[in-house]
Amino acid sequence: MKRQEEEKLYEQKKCGRKGILMRLCRESVLDEMQEQKLLHIEKNSFWFLYGMLFLVILIQISMGGRLREAGAEMVCFMAVSVFMVFSCLRQGIWDRRLRADWKTNLRVSCVSAFIVALCSFLGIPRRNLSTEMFIGVTIMCVIITYVVTFAVLCICSHFYRKRKEALENGEDD
Repeated sequence: MKRQEEEKLYEQKKCGRKGILMRLCRESVLDEMQEQKLLHIEKNSFWFLYGMLFLVILIQISMGGRLREAGAEMVCFMAVSVFMVFSCLRQGIWDRRLRADWKTNLRVSCVSAFIVALCSFLGIPRRNLSTEMFIGVTIMCVIITYVVTFAVLCICSHFYRKRKEALENGEDD
């Protein structure tokens, strides 16, 4: 009887809650295979949601909506993006397939600039601009996107290499 009371007290301290919410904090009842499958499902669900949110933003803007109308989606998208970047950098993780070097940064920057150009020419309304002005604005947006993306990727890859080296040397925050 005393042992059961001690276990209850331990779980209450561990969870910091009482009652029904305490049951949610218990250890997993899944075996290792089920845990891996659940992690795989969660990963796929996250990337599906992330892609759908990006698609919703593009559709709203391409249908003539203003940035203000897609603001909530953009804030959520950017918050998740920033959280993922900082979490991965903190853990010393870059990507499964890409290397953290300047060639990769160059390629990814080109892809992002191409996407901006494609969105500009295919869907985003010109907002009463002349053709020359529209092309000029599009070129400036492409250049700015390329430069900013390349700079951010270079900074992140620098921090990644420093963090990975620190983790390999046994330093931990």
